[in-house]
Amino acid sequence: MAFLFTVVICVLNTRSTETSAYINSILTAAKLVVLFFIIIVAFTKFDSSNFAEDKFVTPKYGYRGNLFGCTMLFFAMIGFDIVSTIAEEAKNAQVDAPAAMRETVVICSVMYAVISIAFCGMGLGP
Repeated sequence: MAFLFTVVICVLNTRSTETSAYINSILTAAKLVVLFFIIIVAFTKFDSSNFAEDKFVTPKYGYRGNLFGCTMLFFAMIGFDIVSTIAEEAKNAQVDAPAAMRETVVICSVMYAVISIAFCGMGLGP
């Protein structure tokens, strides 16, 4: 199924720039809807006592688990090079590309932080 889905997305993205932009907009909207749903559900089960150090840094993983989470976030942020790759299709790339890069980094950082706070408050943290 994953291979078939990947092939279908590749075929749709190679048809034209307009089709690719349309498909990417739809997929991005779907991802945002899912993320907001997760945030809403997580905050309904939020318990601030989960942020105590004895719960936040568990004996099983310790600070190594928190460091692993930070490393995963670092590698997720490296994925923003796609914005600079797509920037060559922009009409005014020298102005639009840096602004797009800043905006995507800020938006994604805020989303990561909110989801992390929601999951840790729900008790699904490290």
